[in-house]
Amino acid sequence: MDVWRQFKETGWEAPKTVFQLKARAAAWLVKYLLTALAIFGLFACLILLNEDALRNALLNYLFPESWHGVMEKLVDFFFQSQAKMVLSCLIINVSIVIASVVLFPLKEGCSAAFERESGLHSEVVEEYPLIYQVWGEIKLFVLVTAAQLTALWIGYYAFEWTRWFSIILSLVILFFVFALDLISPTLQRHQVPYSIVLKVLFNNPVLSFGFGALYTLPPLVLSRYILSLETLSLFQMAAIIFSVNLVFLALAIPGGTRLAAVLLTQARKTALPSLKQRVWGYSLTLLLFCVSSLLHTRLALSLHHKSQFFKCEYNVDWSSIEFNLPSWQSIKEGKPVNSLTFDLEAKNPTSFDLVVENSVLTVEQYGQVVATINIAEFSVKAGETVVKKIQINTSMEMESLAGFSELLDGWKVNLEFDLWPGIPFLINLI
Repeated sequence: MDVWRQFKETGWEAPKTVFQLKARAAAWLVKYLLTALAIFGLFACLILLNEDALRNALLNYLFPESWHGVMEKLVDFFFQSQAKMVLSCLIINVSIVIASVVLFPLKEGCSAAFERESGLHSEVVEEYPLIYQVWGEIKLFVLVTAAQLTALWIGYYAFEWTRWFSIILSLVILFFVFALDLISPTLQRHQVPYSIVLKVLFNNPVLSFGFGALYTLPPLVLSRYILSLETLSLFQMAAIIFSVNLVFLALAIPGGTRLAAVLLTQARKTALPSLKQRVWGYSLTLLLFCVSSLLHTRLALSLHHKSQFFKCEYNVDWSSIEFNLPSWQSIKEGKPVNSLTFDLEAKNPTSFDLVVENSVLTVEQYGQVVATINIAEFSVKAGETVVKKIQINTSMEMESLAGFSELLDGWKVNLEFDLWPGIPFLINLI
């Protein structure tokens, strides 16, 4: 399909289908929307009514009660420092997947009714067996999850280029997943396998990505405003964005059906990928899914082990403190190096192990490294009391400090630790 035809179908023909609905298709659409809002509205109300209890249960698991206020402020600060667009894309993507799983029969009914009443084509509908459809949905879920986890992982790192790359990748995934979710059901009804659906959508990028952008940009724009409101909790924000996206999902059903009908002829002429291509595609998808899942699991376990840090009891053996003062010459050169060593008694009263990996704390001002602090790995098993020799090596670049008038501005503190050997993880603390 030529580019002009893709623009026309996406920007004009698809949106106006909502005004071409006839009685049966309109009834299915209303039923879909009311059911969606009822189910997710009830679920959201139950969560909102118990939001404080759920939050306190999580905080009690991670931190002692005296830390609750501090940690809530830290979470709020961490949330404010993230790319809002990535978070918005994630919420909308999750709503698409959940709505697809829960409301698939209603979406299918509306799409099929619109297809019949509009006379989009004369082909006899002959669907795949249910087990085949389920297997296709599982493969699609793995593909989408792998892509989304990869985008999130890239966005964790505190670099400007990773932030923008994560935003762009999240938008691309969102636009394509939306188009795939709304266009594929009609093609599936005519026994077009997912592998061909993917090829056809990639071969018509203006149509597929344009259709996804057309219906997801309004919720994205709204989410940018909602996520900036300080009066709403994160779950309240997610519930609002979720509900708005359900409306646009409903409005997009007839448009997705029309686009699928337009692409059906091309899909019939598209050959299945070769066995070699499918093996490579499945292997890469599975590898990406496993690696991203393992990295996120490892991160969750690492944070879990570190969460016991605040619950342990510590005593410093002050008589064991040893430190190396910088030489006068190094001070004059603006490059002092300090080393501090002491014995730390740590008692872990919890039922979980405390593990702190090799870590590096980097302090920067206006992009210039001012100091680095190396923290050696240590661990305390559940219920044990141990004495650890802690060594902190600090290197400071005093010449990197700004003038007195700017001394309090431009600071950035990063914590880097080994998530896995050879795989560092970077957290921007300030």
